[in-house]
Amino acid sequence: MSDEAQRHPREKSFICPLCGKSFHRKGYLVVHYRNHKGEKPYISDKCGKRFVTKGHLTKHLVIHNEKKPFACDICDKRFPRKGDVTRHLNSHTGEKKYKCSVCGKAFADISNRNRHYKKIHNKK
Repeated sequence: MSDEAQRHPREKSFICPLCGKSFHRKGYLVVHYRNHKGEKPYISDKCGKRFVTKGHLTKHLVIHNEKKPFACDICDKRFPRKGDVTRHLNSHTGEKKYKCSVCGKAFADISNRNRHYKKIHNKK
């Protein structure tokens, strides 16, 4: 790293005009701005679901793939990703280990808790 780079750490030079949040990369700002606007330009040609980023669409398309190598040991339902099986297992146990820090509501899946937190409490 050059002496100049060490003296001046990477600055966040891309600033959201709506909320003032700053980013190191323009692409991060673009995605952030799309979230403000509710824009989801990437569409699944299999089911019509829309996504903010191409990466999210690509990850989603795996569920439409015929190859689902990961199976639940309890009900034999099959999944394209190992993490999907892990989340699914909570549906059998009824365990809800992810609690909302604001209202205490419990969720079996952290993504559902996070969605609740954003939607109900308007938090990040």
